[in-house]
Amino acid sequence: MSAKQLAGYIPIAVKWKEAQAQIDWCLVADTQFRAPFFSETVQQCLRRPFNLAFRPRSNIDALLACAQNLDCLNPAGFIFHMSRCGSTLLAQMFASVAQNLVLSEAPPIDRILAAKRFNPNISEQEHIAILRAMVLSLGQRRRPELNRSIIKFDSWHVSHLDLIQHAFPDVPWVFLYRDPLEVLVSNLDQPAGATIPGAAEHVPPGVDVLDALTMPVEQYVSLVLAHICRQALAQQNNPLGLFVNYQDLPHVALPKILHHFGIKPGIDEREQMQQKTRFHAKQPSEAFSPDSERKQGSASPVARYFSDSLIMPLYLQLESAARSHGSSGHHSN
Repeated sequence: MSAKQLAGYIPIAVKWKEAQAQIDWCLVADTQFRAPFFSETVQQCLRRPFNLAFRPRSNIDALLACAQNLDCLNPAGFIFHMSRCGSTLLAQMFASVAQNLVLSEAPPIDRILAAKRFNPNISEQEHIAILRAMVLSLGQRRRPELNRSIIKFDSWHVSHLDLIQHAFPDVPWVFLYRDPLEVLVSNLDQPAGATIPGAAEHVPPGVDVLDALTMPVEQYVSLVLAHICRQALAQQNNPLGLFVNYQDLPHVALPKILHHFGIKPGIDEREQMQQKTRFHAKQPSEAFSPDSERKQGSASPVARYFSDSLIMPLYLQLESAARSHGSSGHHSN
């Protein structure tokens, strides 16, 4: 299919076969991405009769052509996070404004970031080009009021930040983090994909799959979270970055994030964003209820030990990085 034929379609899946990527597309037309996660909106679209009957597949060349020839939005900002620390809330706040297209943890981006696993011979320049094409193709201007996209990445994607910045060298980003015990307890209650022992794609350095399956789960999850924090701290002197503690969301941190992203919302838009804070980010029909005290109180002694020994030193470094970035910010127009 040509780029013109793919207008109104977005890539929804990447399948690697013999080191070649195949892209599945879905007609979304002017659908608004308001659900907490990209995949939820895609599932709604896939239930439509047209998409049940017709779902195009292309090679990488069509993806590159879309990015070059269609009206695609340049990202205004990227959201990285430690896991379970307010990134979905922040994404939902941005998604409440009609001018914003928010792509939250889109699986096609994950598969492109992981390209070297499927094609070890891919060059850095090719990898950068297809990543850029994927993000731009997902960000087609499908409604006239759209004027910016915001990308929320999965927690482990911070390890790809150098690659992402080569693809988008001027895009500012935030890294959200939270008290490590609260993040650990949340992942023990409902494990995120990266924290499940045996998920070999995300095993932290120095830990093999057998180790992951045999060590205490509290230790393994703490090692994963520590690795994410370490990857973020490697970027602490990056002027495009802003480190934000969960406890500062939304009222203290939001003005800083908006300024950092170069976004100046009107009064009505600010009110729409604030309205989102009254509801549960992942269950938008439920009222928000603070859970830090519950998580702190329910933590086991084992969880406290590994949180304190493996993650807390990095958390303190993140706090220091946040303070050093407190008066700085990216001021694009």
